[in-house]
Amino acid sequence: MPEEVNVKVAIITPYWLHTKGGITTVVYNLYKELKNRGADVYVISPDEGREIISVPRNKMLLVLNILKVLRNMRPDVIHVHSHGSLLVAPVLYKLIFNHKQRIIFTFHTQPHTTSFIDKENKHNKEYLRLFIFNFLLKNVNVTTYVSKSLKQSLNKIGIRPSNAVVIPNGVSAKIVNKEHVKNFKAKYNIEKNDFPLLCMIANLSWDWKVKGVAILVDSLKRILTYYPKAKLLLVGDGKYRDYLGKHVEEKNLSNNVVFTGNMENPFIALSVCDIYCHISLNEAFPVAPLEAMSAGKPIVASNDGGLPEVVTDGFNGILTNSNPDDVSKNILRLVKDPDLMEILSKNALETAKSRYSWDRIVDKYIALYNRKI
Repeated sequence: MPEEVNVKVAIITPYWLHTKGGITTVVYNLYKELKNRGADVYVISPDEGREIISVPRNKMLLVLNILKVLRNMRPDVIHVHSHGSLLVAPVLYKLIFNHKQRIIFTFHTQPHTTSFIDKENKHNKEYLRLFIFNFLLKNVNVTTYVSKSLKQSLNKIGIRPSNAVVIPNGVSAKIVNKEHVKNFKAKYNIEKNDFPLLCMIANLSWDWKVKGVAILVDSLKRILTYYPKAKLLLVGDGKYRDYLGKHVEEKNLSNNVVFTGNMENPFIALSVCDIYCHISLNEAFPVAPLEAMSAGKPIVASNDGGLPEVVTDGFNGILTNSNPDDVSKNILRLVKDPDLMEILSKNALETAKSRYSWDRIVDKYIALYNRKI
């Protein structure tokens, strides 16, 4: 049984329950597990949702309001997630009011300098901003990364934190109601002979994910020549949803690609699929493949970013190059080999339980909070 925790933690996050995505999922599960263990934990965010201290999005007001909340709260630990701008108030609080304040900062997302969709070069050599960010990080006690790949990528662009630790994301499976599954199938016209049923969960606001989805759609075109009843379930929403919709129409795949939008319980979609696919051109350590593993699904994933740290090729999934030919070949390889699918499914479930349970992941964060790391 996990030990109880006697610590007051202020979690500062850009995203909360109003915004669907991996960061929200990770932070919410961290919050829940800490509360379950008896920690006095508070969430501060400019996002919306229950159980938070809400602050305005305006940058100046954001800093002042977070600073005010921290002065009143006097936490033992301040744990900041993802955005460097959210570090300003905690560091000011430490420098002005409490020099011994413990601050943890967690990087979640890969830097990306080129838009895969708009072909726009987003590389911006803002040396002053980099200098300020590194100054803020010098006042952080421990910096964590969700993957080794992310740490390497950030080092390449000049991010220089001290006391760096890699702590992967965790996963917590949700219960799936049989009636909800039945309703889901009816809503999206999923029939018994629709095979293979593929699924990908993605925030469609990030273009490197969306470009990966487009590659997956193209691979479906090839799979349909062998399996005319194949379908792809796309779970998620975002500003590039229309872009993908047009791509699907251009490929004449409107009857084979299902857009579900955001789902309160994506495990409903995972429960009905045969293979989970995660094709993305730039990932740190995505939560969705972990969720698929915890649902016991075989996985086909891009051999990019932090995905090879989650998926071990031939053991709990298959890694593939991110092009339609290779993706379709690897999906067809699985479909044609039920024994391999069963082995990968079993190992995926065991991996999720043994390596990525929230009990194990939160133990590592608590060790940071208590200065054991």
